Amino acid sequence: MSADLATVTEAPGKGPGRDKAGKSLTEVTGDEATKVTEAVKAKDSAVTVTAVRKDAQGAYRVSGTKDGAKVVVTVSADLQTVEVRTARR
Repeated sequence: MSADLATVTEAPGKGPGRDKAGKSLTEVTGDEATKVTEAVKAKDSAVTVTAVRKDAQGAYRVSGTKDGAKVVVTVSADLQTVEVRTARR
């Protein structure tokens, strides 16, 4: 942020719509989000999906919760590979 508060600059990996490496993510809704959610549930039925986003390569980043803890789920573009991990705090 500039001294006069007129300019705000986001660092890579910070802010909504970006992953930790600064890559742009697009919100996914509708049938596509439903298919991704189904893939997540097939891997781990205890995950509650709260948001689905897609990166430029077509892979999905899913935010959710499991047993009260925040989780991040990575889903391949073909929905075949699903990795669930506890989110960093």
